[in-house]
Amino acid sequence: MGEEAASTDQSQDAQEPHGEQQPTDWEAKYREAVSHSREWEKRAKDNKAAADELQQLKESQLSESEKAVMRIRAEDMARERQ
Repeated sequence: MGEEAASTDQSQDAQEPHGEQQPTDWEAKYREAVSHSREWEKRAKDNKAAADELQQLKESQLSESEKAVMRIRAEDMARERQ
C-alpha cells in the first residue's frame, strides 16, 4: 500500500496541472535516503548485539572439552588464512 501511494505521489509531483515540471527536491530525497540508511544501520547493530549475546550463551553452556575443540579449530582456521 505504501508503494502505491509513493508511486502516485511521484507521478503527481512530476507535473503540475499546466504541464510544467516541478524541480526535484534533491535535498529532501537525500534526507529520506539518509533516514532510511540510519534505520537499517540501527537494525544491523541490534542484530549484531543479539547474535553476540546468543554466541556467549552457547559458549557458556559448552563443556571444557568442547571449548578446547573450538579453540583448536579457530587456531587451525587462522593458520589456513596465513
